[in-house]
Amino acid sequence: MVHSKHESLKNIFYAGIIGHIVGDALGVPVESVPRAELDNRPLRDMVGFGTYQLPAGTWSDNTSTEIALIDSLIKQKRFDLNDIMHNFYKWFHDADFTATGQNFCVGPICEKAILNYMDGLNPLDCGLKDAKTIGNGSLMRILPVACVSSIQIVTAMP
Repeated sequence: MVHSKHESLKNIFYAGIIGHIVGDALGVPVESVPRAELDNRPLRDMVGFGTYQLPAGTWSDNTSTEIALIDSLIKQKRFDLNDIMHNFYKWFHDADFTATGQNFCVGPICEKAILNYMDGLNPLDCGLKDAKTIGNGSLMRILPVACVSSIQIVTAMP
């Protein structure tokens, strides 16, 4: 019984993560385009060469860091903050986990946290604590954390 619940949850989470990646790739070319313009010209397909002049299907920094987080969770089989930050560094510095091998649109909050990590700060101390630095990027990569937590809970159930 646990196996079927576990598999069902995995399928739901895979769908959620793929949905996020597709939604992100749909949105990249129209980032900062006024809503009225999108109402007049709705987005119905993957397009390229919009805001950032990138090919259709290119995902943003949010998906890249989500993939970096997933990579760490799979390899470490646990939450390893140093490994997660190391993956974020590889994304930031080497463009790992990107769709095109190049970084674009690195958010200033993420950049500062990664620079803090590169300066030797403990991962728990890297983030900015000012209320004005709260962005939505962390929400865009939190799904893998919920996935792992939910699977652990279901697996532990009798």
